[in-house]
Amino acid sequence: MDASYPMAFLVGEAVKVVATIISLAAVALWYRDVHWLCVLAGMFVALKVNLFALLLRT
Repeated sequence: MDASYPMAFLVGEAVKVVATIISLAAVALWYRDVHWLCVLAGMFVALKVNLFALLLRT
């Protein structure tokens, strides 16, 4: 394992968290009449789809 892998992983996760926060803020600003349960459920599924792909692959 390369020594830079943990740093790359942490940077990637930080980018994902920031993008998620920006997406939720954009929804809150531009779509006043939104069903938050649906938005959060969709966000959860989109962020966890890599786990489903891993389960299907093995």
